[in-house]
Amino acid sequence: MRAIFHVLGDNKAISAAEIKSTLEAEGIKYKILSGKDFFFDVMCDVGKLRSVGARLGLSRGVYWVIGWTSYDDITNALLAVLEENTDIILPIFSSLPRKSFAIKCVSQPGFCSVKRMEIEHLLGKKVKEIVPSATVDLRNAEVVITPIFGERVYLGIRVVAIDRKKFEERAHDKRPFSLPVSLHPKFARALVNLARTKRGEVFLDPFCGTGAIVMEAALVGARAYGCDINEAMVHGARANLEHFGVKAQVFRCDACSMAEVFDEVHAIATDPPYGRSSSTYGRDMLQLYAEFFDVASATLAREKYLAIVLCDEKLVELGKEYMRLVEVYRHRVHKSLTRYFCVYRVQ
Repeated sequence: MRAIFHVLGDNKAISAAEIKSTLEAEGIKYKILSGKDFFFDVMCDVGKLRSVGARLGLSRGVYWVIGWTSYDDITNALLAVLEENTDIILPIFSSLPRKSFAIKCVSQPGFCSVKRMEIEHLLGKKVKEIVPSATVDLRNAEVVITPIFGERVYLGIRVVAIDRKKFEERAHDKRPFSLPVSLHPKFARALVNLARTKRGEVFLDPFCGTGAIVMEAALVGARAYGCDINEAMVHGARANLEHFGVKAQVFRCDACSMAEVFDEVHAIATDPPYGRSSSTYGRDMLQLYAEFFDVASATLAREKYLAIVLCDEKLVELGKEYMRLVEVYRHRVHKSLTRYFCVYRVQ
């Protein structure tokens, strides 16, 4: 079956990579059929998509595709798709206590809002013809039927609507302890997913700082640990975790000594210091990263992943001396800062 993932516009390459890595972490086989602008068309087991959608940091929603058409005569084409799929629509409504539904279009920026209203109205009428007992509920519908305007026009059933407000509630300015350089929770979550973090497995952020990445790992169900050489960061991260009611363990430890604490971990995701003497405790940046990559490759279980944000292409190359570079994505923060979201794998 097919699914559409509706992604944010912050960095579409990282969004696509997050979708693939999360499907892998959840053990779901998939094939990317197309991906352009804000929509990714994926062949996969739709029955397992709720767990995937609940994890994503850089997406808006996930939809089960029941049909598709071209942009020619959109309204009539979508009405025909709906009518052709009554064998799907009727069983869905028969299982709903209130038989409530809504029609809500999703589209790329620039799609005519007037056309959306017309399509939603006419599709709603068609649903009522197919299921006379169905009732419209725009606020709390049991099923949301969604025309999706991407490369082509899809008709989908919403599987997951991702609550973007939850990520904003955990933003750095909402925490009791924060630093402006902290990753936004949506990117912290994406980094956790890029590491193919699995529920119940041991996750580590060895440069945990304020605890943003550790928090997101715990929220996806990992046994999350964080460490930092700075005692103030350790206390601050603990305060943040407690503030949001998230269970994870944070302690003081040099990242390059993590092998003394952990025999083996199953995923590492981290956003290390940028090399200022204050953040590296006076150590040479290249030496620090070389030691870290060496220890990380020894501490990670075989075939497991390190997802790391780097600030220099030299560091990206350095990591390849210790692990296999699986993927790297440029993310421009501002004109003087580009960050590299990298994923390495232990062989």
